[in-house]
Amino acid sequence: MILEIIRNVSTYTLLSTILAIFAAVFYQYWWRRPNGFPPGPRGIPILGVIPFLDNFPEKLLKKWSLEKYGAVMSARLGTSDVVVLNTSESVVEVFTNQGSLTSGRPAENIIRQATGDKGVILKDYSMKFKALKKWVIQSLSEHGFGRSGMEERITEEAVCFTEYLKCKVGKPV
Repeated sequence: MILEIIRNVSTYTLLSTILAIFAAVFYQYWWRRPNGFPPGPRGIPILGVIPFLDNFPEKLLKKWSLEKYGAVMSARLGTSDVVVLNTSESVVEVFTNQGSLTSGRPAENIIRQATGDKGVILKDYSMKFKALKKWVIQSLSEHGFGRSGMEERITEEAVCFTEYLKCKVGKPV
């Protein structure tokens, strides 16, 4: 059915349709901001605002902040959206009163593939992360983490490991 329709449509019409779909998808991806994102320049597709930055990018970001976008603005660096905080008041507000907004980690595909989406350190801040963190802290405290004796054991192990490495200088470990 679909192949029959494609055979009957001219090459020009088919290319125009594909180009229109590509343009619509690209427009949605490039120009739409995530919900609740502050205003800011989008820049050039794929490069973002990087071509406009010179040796002192903070000066240009400050200028944009003062003249057009305000104390909290966003900018696209390459294909990543970043939030720029330009005043000490905005930094205090975001990091103290809205800490959950800044507690996450970037969700990079390469990190997910390397870790199998497991572990705690590179997890994004979510309910799953909170539960995992609580479990890790509880497990560590059951095994002495946070007690005075643990510090002595860690120091002792570090000394032993350092001595072991000194013995292996020039040899594969």
